[in-house]
Amino acid sequence: MSDIDPAEFFADYSKRDHELVDYQFYRFPVLPSVGFRGPPLAPEVLASGEYCTVIGAAQSLGVYAQAPYPALITERTGLPCLNLATGGGTAGFFASQPALIDIANRGRFVILQVMTARTEGNSRGEPIGINFMRDRLTGEQEITEAYWLRLLAEERDIVPRLIEESRASWRASYRNLLAKLTVPCVLFFYSTKPEDEEVNYAATTRDEFYGSFPQFVDMASVREIAALCTDYAECRSGRGLPHPLISRFTGEPVAIDFGALHSFMTGETHVVNDYYPSPQMHEDAYAALLPALSRLT
Repeated sequence: MSDIDPAEFFADYSKRDHELVDYQFYRFPVLPSVGFRGPPLAPEVLASGEYCTVIGAAQSLGVYAQAPYPALITERTGLPCLNLATGGGTAGFFASQPALIDIANRGRFVILQVMTARTEGNSRGEPIGINFMRDRLTGEQEITEAYWLRLLAEERDIVPRLIEESRASWRASYRNLLAKLTVPCVLFFYSTKPEDEEVNYAATTRDEFYGSFPQFVDMASVREIAALCTDYAECRSGRGLPHPLISRFTGEPVAIDFGALHSFMTGETHVVNDYYPSPQMHEDAYAALLPALSRLT
C-alpha cells in the first residue's frame, strides 16, 4: 500500500455506490483531503450557529442510505444538522482537525458517534490519516484491516495486548476530543453489537476476528466516555438487514463491486448490505436520539 498517500485518502463511496445513492460529497477548503456528505449547509446558517453537528464514521455518514439519521434530524426537527461523519473516522482523527472542531463548536451541540478502536494507536502501530496504520517496527504503511490481519496471522500471541493498548488509546482520543469540544455532546452508540460481545482471538476469518462495529470497543470504555458527555443515546438495531441493494435509476437489484473503493477488495461484490445501517435502522437511530434532541433544542 506504499503507493497510496494516507493524507490524501478517504472513503469516496460515490465511486462505488453511484447506482444506489447520490451522496453529494463536497469538501471544505481548509480540509481538501476529506469529503463530507451534502448538501452542505448554507454559509448564512453556518454563520448563525443555528445548527447541530454529527461527528462519526460511515454509519452516521449513511452509506447506502438515501436519508441517514442526520438528514432526518434536519427534516423533522427543523434544526439544520451538519453531517461531518466520514468513512473510517475516529475520535483521534477528528481531534487532530482544528478546522472541524471550530465548525462543531460554532453550532449548538454535537452528536458524537462511538467509533471503532481498530485504528487507534498501540506500541506496534501508529495511526496515519484515515484508516491507515504504520508498523512501528518495520515502517510499513497499510490499510488498518490489513495491518491487524497480518499480525493475527504472523504474531497472534501479541494481538490481545495490542488491542488492550488500542482500547486505552481509544479512551484517550475521546477524552482529548471532548476536551476540545465546548458545546454539549451526545455520545451515540449505534450498532448491532451485543453488549457482551468479546474479541475472538482464536478467529480464523476476518469477520470472526473483527466482530461487530465498533470493532474492539468494550462497553466499559463506552460508559467511561459517556460519563464525560452531556447526554448518551443508544441504538442497538439490525432492523431491515440484510438490506437489498436497489438501483435508484431502474428500481432493480444491483451488485456493488467493493474493488471500486479499495483495490484489495477487487472481485468482491455484494447484492445485499449486511453491515451498514439499513434505512429502517436510520429511523431507529432518529428515534433513539429524539429524547436527547428534545432536551437540547
